[in-house]
Amino acid sequence: MADETDVEFQRGLLTRKMEAGQDVVMETNQAAVLRNVDVPKAKYHFVVLPKEDIVNVTALSRKHLPLLDHMLELAVQTIEQQTQSQLSNFLIGFKMDAFMNRLNMHVISKDFCADTMSRNQHWNTFNTELFITFQTVHALINFKGFIEPMSPERAESLRKAFPVQCNQCSFKTGNFPKFKDHLEYHRQRKEKYQTNLSESMAKMNLNGSCMKKGPKCGPRPQGFRPHSQLGSTEANQAHPNPYRKFSNNQKKSNPQTNKSNGDNSKNISPN
Repeated sequence: MADETDVEFQRGLLTRKMEAGQDVVMETNQAAVLRNVDVPKAKYHFVVLPKEDIVNVTALSRKHLPLLDHMLELAVQTIEQQTQSQLSNFLIGFKMDAFMNRLNMHVISKDFCADTMSRNQHWNTFNTELFITFQTVHALINFKGFIEPMSPERAESLRKAFPVQCNQCSFKTGNFPKFKDHLEYHRQRKEKYQTNLSESMAKMNLNGSCMKKGPKCGPRPQGFRPHSQLGSTEANQAHPNPYRKFSNNQKKSNPQTNKSNGDNSKNISPN
């Protein structure tokens, strides 16, 4: 039986979990998505592993581009199905100094609020050059054909970098417990904003349904006239077209186009 304290045994943890179907939330014949339940570094933290035995991000080449595209598709689906958040609130990418012995792509929410986010080394792993985004990896492999390894000295320097700076504002400190409190402040503020936004949208939908029902919902303001009953000039004044200025400028800069369309051509606002 393998010694669980052995470093090589620990480095194979994700591979063993994938093969056993443990903590797997999504799987295809090419890759699997695992929930990071052992050492999550944020509210949402997943890893995408390829079925192909690839050691790390520096072992990728152009032949792996279709695989990377597939891994990104799984990451996006995971965010949509397993979280109550938006894609823009996530980091998707790879560690340059990964500990595990199989390529794994991190899908992690930017709040970084987790009990296991306890040291500056943990923060620096995801918020310095030690973390390379999916977009950067894809672009470099497509252009150069490979990802250049980072020297151990450079990686160690980045890992120990202090003080740490917030990823959402200019706050910087050498006190990590204080830094965690600051991150929690951002998390609570964002959640409160999302709650208020959802409540406002619900009220707007309710009011919209009420307006459709007509006078039974209550008297309309004095002088109220539906948009459909306004003349064209009145309608434009009541609901100005935000693209009108752009359209007029476009007319002046393209006289030949206007001429070919005729004087009665209409400006069409983009959808």
